[in-house]
Amino acid sequence: MRAFSLLLHSFAFFFYASSVASSPVGLGQLFGSDQPDQQTTPAQAPSPAHAESHAQDPSPAEAPSPAQNPPTAEVPAGASPASAHSSSTAFRDRLRLVECRLQDIERAASAGFDGFALNVGETDWQVDQFHTGLDAAAGTDFKLFVSLDMTAISCSNTALLRRYFTEFQDSPQYLRVGGKPAISTFSGEQCTFGTANSNEGWRSFIDSTGAEPCFFIPAFFFNNPSTLEDYTVMEGGFNWNAAWPAGDFDVNFDPDESWIRPLGGRAYMAGVSPWFFTHYSPDSYNKNFIYLCDNWMFSQCWELLIANRDRIAMAFKTGDYPAIRRDRIFLWSHLYPSNANANDSLGRPANWQWTRDFLWAVVVLLTDPATVMLRCGPNQGSWDVPSGLSKLKLPLTVDCSVTASVQRADGSGMDFSPAGFTFSTTPPSYNFNAFVAASP
Repeated sequence: MRAFSLLLHSFAFFFYASSVASSPVGLGQLFGSDQPDQQTTPAQAPSPAHAESHAQDPSPAEAPSPAQNPPTAEVPAGASPASAHSSSTAFRDRLRLVECRLQDIERAASAGFDGFALNVGETDWQVDQFHTGLDAAAGTDFKLFVSLDMTAISCSNTALLRRYFTEFQDSPQYLRVGGKPAISTFSGEQCTFGTANSNEGWRSFIDSTGAEPCFFIPAFFFNNPSTLEDYTVMEGGFNWNAAWPAGDFDVNFDPDESWIRPLGGRAYMAGVSPWFFTHYSPDSYNKNFIYLCDNWMFSQCWELLIANRDRIAMAFKTGDYPAIRRDRIFLWSHLYPSNANANDSLGRPANWQWTRDFLWAVVVLLTDPATVMLRCGPNQGSWDVPSGLSKLKLPLTVDCSVTASVQRADGSGMDFSPAGFTFSTTPPSYNFNAFVAASP
């Protein structure tokens, strides 16, 4: 699987396959549900930890216009002017949404994604959006699959769940693993469907749909991962919270390992996330916390997974690392001091003291050795680095704009001054989001 930039959502996934012979699939979630989950702090684990990029899809009126106007719909003979106008408007809106999704797919595919897991909830428009995604992906190699948001869908809404298990899977754009249509979840371990436990409940429900056998790989939340041994309904598992460290320490492979062992050879879907911050009041989603994402956490996640690639079907689509063809610099940081005071009634997010005020840099694609310089106001650093990947950091202490450069004795290199990348010591609110910049 190729490395990629996460453009659309906080998550990317691929399959560990100690016994599954299929190739891994790079996946990103998109088109999130419109329901809040109930977790308020990481300490409440194993409650789900929703990432805030479960963005809402635009209504037809809000969807971006394509580069060219869509064709005019044909009006059935005998239709009234009002119905003709309504039909034409609906047709245009539909084409605009398909075009919007196609742009998402093209951007993702160009960055190395193979498909999207569509996080779906309990409102009808989300079923329609899945159809829109399939239409947009038609004729491409891009795949989609259902991820049921069981913090938004009631376990008792079996009619809707049945639709999600049966309505899309015949599409050639629907992801199959080992010949079976893939279905995941966010939570759902609480659903018993009238049986003694959720393992029996999900098996009973899936059997009752009359659908073909599926590749069921949910993100259930367990206090004890050994419980997975008893969940035979699962073809594999996805440990949602393994993407971030659970405390004030660097990310490690232990949470992944704690699931891989009890899965006993079944597939394991690993999560990779570049950042996590949520800031909602008790009157809305009631979540206000961060996970520690310092120390090049996103890079560390990939390094851990690649280091364990003997348990992965294939680390990259080609089996090799991609060739370095040009110099690249990737920079990211939050834009305000972690301990700064803001006029924000909600208050600082929990765990704010974990993060440090640094510019994090990955000089990931140097074709030849060079001198790399990072600057922000009076703070600057210079490093002689080899070809390949290097990780650098620079403290941020005053109001300043970030710049970077690559210099060589032969005059080759580049200067990089990302627009809008400004660190400020006076935050208007408590904002721990990351600003991310990548050189051309």
